[in-house]
Amino acid sequence: MFSKSLLGALAPRCVIVPLFAGPFDVLTLLEQLVTARYTGRVLVLAPPLPDRAMVLAELQAHAPGLRLRLFVQHHPQSSTTLPD
Repeated sequence: MFSKSLLGALAPRCVIVPLFAGPFDVLTLLEQLVTARYTGRVLVLAPPLPDRAMVLAELQAHAPGLRLRLFVQHHPQSSTTLPD
C-alpha cells in the first residue's frame, strides 16, 4: 500500500505499474496514490490492447489529477529476425 508517509520518504518522480499482474489491482493502487496526494507521473505497462483509448479513459476516471501514461508493449513476431 502506498501511504503519504511512504511516498514522502521515497519521493518517487515516477511510479511504474503493470496493468495486469496476478492478484494485483492497478485501480486500487491508483486510488491509493490519489488518496496519498501523489504528484509524480504514473506509467502503466500493458500488453497489446484492442482499445487503448478506452483503457486509458477508465484508468483516468479512477485517478483524477494523476499524470498517467499507458505504455502498450508490442511483442515482435517469433519469425522476425534482427538485421546483422
